[in-house]
Amino acid sequence: MDEATRFAARPRAAHDAAIIAARPVSLWVTPTGYGFDEWREGRWTPLADGALKVERWSPGTGASGLTRERVLFDTTGLADRPLTLTLLREGSRAEVSITADRSVRVTG
Repeated sequence: MDEATRFAARPRAAHDAAIIAARPVSLWVTPTGYGFDEWREGRWTPLADGALKVERWSPGTGASGLTRERVLFDTTGLADRPLTLTLLREGSRAEVSITADRSVRVTG
């Protein structure tokens, strides 16, 4: 599923942004889309820049089995926890797995 592959590049961009800006960056995912926030002045501030902007899943695509999940990338780029996301579209299924060391794998 192309959308899973496109999404898989986004956690890598968040990892890089956290290191470059020397501040935590988070990825949030909902059944309808995903986006990114940066920790600034004691609160999460949405990013609206290039690859790190809010995106909606394409029509017919949805993330299964979650309400809202957040993965935080610290200033060294490490994720605070692993996350596996299942995307469904017209009978197709793909899983995107993010590991604590920022590895991202797409299966399906």
